[in-house]
Amino acid sequence: MSIVTTRTDGRFVGTQFSAPERREAGILLRWAKRVIRQIQIQRQRRVLESMPDWILKDVGISRSDIDSISISLVDGSPDELSAAAPADPGRRAIRP
Repeated sequence: MSIVTTRTDGRFVGTQFSAPERREAGILLRWAKRVIRQIQIQRQRRVLESMPDWILKDVGISRSDIDSISISLVDGSPDELSAAAPADPGRRAIRP
């Protein structure tokens, strides 16, 4: 049960939540973040899978790397992305 707090002059100060309510809100927030992350990964995977092989090869991605690259793009871990970059020193790696 939430508690609404007001000052003596009648102005609203804030709302306090009990420990179980805060715990439930935290669980719901973590679940929502996981769902959003999975949707973003699936979206990236679909985009990469729809590209022709010559484009993937041009950017240095093989079809077997699509899953890990999709996760890296969503999570923003540049180590995975640089590992998939072309080995040609004259070309630069693509950063998100």
